Amino acid sequence: MTFVSYAQNFEDVVLWRALKDIEGGSYLDIGAQDPEQDSVSLAFYERGWRGVHVEPTPAYARQLRNSRPDETVIEAACSCAPGPIRFFEFPTTGLSTSSVEIAEHHSRNGFEGRSILVPTVRLDGLYETIKTPTHWLKIDVEGAEADVLASWGDHGARPWIIAIEATFPSTRRPTHEAWEHQLRNRGYSSVYFDGLSRYYLHEEQAERASAFQTPPNVFDSFLISRSHFSAALLNNERSDAVSIATTASAEERRGLKESNNVLQSRVDELESARAELLGERQAALSRVQELENSCAGMAAAQQALEAERADLQELAAEASTEKAVLLTQIDGLFERLAAAVAEGASARAASDVALAEQDQLRALLTSAREEERRALHEHLAMERRHCEQLDAVRGKLVDTLKEHGDAREDVARLAAELEQMRAHVLTAARLVRAGSEKPRSGWHPLRPRSRSASHIMFALENWAKSISEHHPPQKPPFPVQTSHDQAMTSYLDQEYGNPYLRADSLAELVSWNDIDFVRCAYVTVLGRQPDQVGELYYTRRIREGYSKLETLWQLRKSAEARSHDPGIAGFDRALRSARWARSPFGWLVRMITGGESNSAAWKRHRILLNEIYRSEARQAAHGTADLRNMVQGLSTELQSLSENVRELVARRQAGEAVPLLEDDTLSIQDQLSDVGRRIFQRLV
Repeated sequence: MTFVSYAQNFEDVVLWRALKDIEGGSYLDIGAQDPEQDSVSLAFYERGWRGVHVEPTPAYARQLRNSRPDETVIEAACSCAPGPIRFFEFPTTGLSTSSVEIAEHHSRNGFEGRSILVPTVRLDGLYETIKTPTHWLKIDVEGAEADVLASWGDHGARPWIIAIEATFPSTRRPTHEAWEHQLRNRGYSSVYFDGLSRYYLHEEQAERASAFQTPPNVFDSFLISRSHFSAALLNNERSDAVSIATTASAEERRGLKESNNVLQSRVDELESARAELLGERQAALSRVQELENSCAGMAAAQQALEAERADLQELAAEASTEKAVLLTQIDGLFERLAAAVAEGASARAASDVALAEQDQLRALLTSAREEERRALHEHLAMERRHCEQLDAVRGKLVDTLKEHGDAREDVARLAAELEQMRAHVLTAARLVRAGSEKPRSGWHPLRPRSRSASHIMFALENWAKSISEHHPPQKPPFPVQTSHDQAMTSYLDQEYGNPYLRADSLAELVSWNDIDFVRCAYVTVLGRQPDQVGELYYTRRIREGYSKLETLWQLRKSAEARSHDPGIAGFDRALRSARWARSPFGWLVRMITGGESNSAAWKRHRILLNEIYRSEARQAAHGTADLRNMVQGLSTELQSLSENVRELVARRQAGEAVPLLEDDTLSIQDQLSDVGRRIFQRLV
């Protein structure tokens, strides 16, 4: 652990050099002042030492109690005089004193002070309360050193080392001659003077005198704190850097706000497009229902045509029967005529009768032939009319089939255009998200390069232009998904790949989002798929806005990851760099590398991007699956209708009699054409 010096003149460095072999030691700090700035005890406190602080200034005593709750803080002045005594406080200066002469000296030098009454405590009384040996005693009382030592009395306590401020306040004039004899009488000898304080070593600890031969130097391996006077230049530079970082952060926040506004407008447009698609889907479903009703009506008309055809066949059979009867009657008449002619010679009267009967038979024969000819003409006319009706139905059905074929092509084109629209919208959303992830300074290997506003507007203009133009699809509509999970899986696989495959680069790995990032991180870093508990834990952290690189760091530092190589060059170096960016001095690292932090603003930014990704995935998967099912249903209905029409045409071409009533045929044809025309216009 590196030693950090907080003392004004490196007193803690000298004392630690002499006492660093002691663990859990104790100290007595009289005139402790601030708990951090110019504190001699803080470095020892950080290493497990504990002690007692005596500080009469109320503000400093309160700060000591708040910062050191496990130490004893006595708000009093150490003196032989019984309290309360008059004490001159010079706030925030460290010059407060009980000496009237020194207080007047500070006032002449321009310091403003006030007089207060404070209680007192004797040094021998403090020794009585301290039950453990005191390893070092520090006295910094601004001119009252002799009074403090006089309160020691005859007590036998002997701290190992005593450090006493030995110059007149704010000068180099020595003051130790007035009180040093009290220390020599108690077995102490002077071993070191640093220009401000003198160090005295008790005779029982003489072997530690070698630690005071040289002043603090580079071989003591210590650092100074930010509050030390020698760090003023660094503090000023740090303030300038913080100011620059604050300005950059404000500009970045403005950029993020603008990006969020653009993104919100795109979300609103997507919601509007989704509502329109839902409306069109409902209308298409209504048109499909109408088409089904029309097909049912056509089936009923076909049944009526079949019934009429059976009636015509029955009439034709009856006409054939009547024709056979008439021919039989004619044959009988001819036989009777022949018999009459043969008998004509028997008698003239019989001849007249025979002639009369012949005339009668001839008239009957003529009438029968006319009746037969008329029946045949009527049958042929009816057959011709039926043929004409069938030819008309065939032509109209062929036209309807063409219209339905065009409708199917338009449905396919619409599906392709909707798919193209979805792809462009997702591309635009990713560009906006990429623009919102612009680093604050420089290029960072763990982020995609930011896109300017002109790039985003160029992509959106191309999207609008591609939607407005007409591009008929060259392939049939996409297959129908029958399950929400299949639709979601197909969408994610097509759009983002497979998260259960090891990433080839760190950029590819951090391009994943939400649960897919956790899955790919497990496969890449640990070489296996995530267990349920780990998947839930890290997914929750990603959704709470924690950095992806922090998640990768946790997985990489696990015992399981030590035996697995992720196979990505510079992987561990990048994770360490990101880890440094989140350290107490991370602001400096982030200025150089452009890394991310765990601030509330960054967390909210990552939560927003992750939720946008999840919303896009859900909406795209639901919308695509519903649209595909709708288009496939329309294609199936049109295909069924086309097959029925082809069957009727084939039967007619094969010579099969398909009787249709002219009025029913025209009604069915008009309904079918109207339904097809309305579906086509609505889809277009």
